[in-house]
Amino acid sequence: QNSTFYVKLDISCSGRFLLSGSSCGNAFIWDIDNPLTPPSILTGHTKEVTAVAWNPSQLDKIVTCSDACDIRIWRLYNEQIKCGHNYIGFAKDYTGQVIS
Repeated sequence: QNSTFYVKLDISCSGRFLLSGSSCGNAFIWDIDNPLTPPSILTGHTKEVTAVAWNPSQLDKIVTCSDACDIRIWRLYNEQIKCGHNYIGFAKDYTGQVIS
């Protein structure tokens, strides 16, 4: 769901996956080769996800940014992304304590 025109998209280095932000506070990974497969959902932001980027050379690394001024770096630990799976993000402060 996107209710503004500020939500960005990115395509994976393999060209197979589309990464999008959304107004609902999640990011989504869509399998371009299998458009009927539900997307993977990256949850953890509290506001609209307006910017997303895929690492240009590593499929398992993604960054998302929201209107809450937070950035999440996603390491999916899986070179073969499985659409339809959900991933939950969290952040740590400088002391290493989980903050959300």
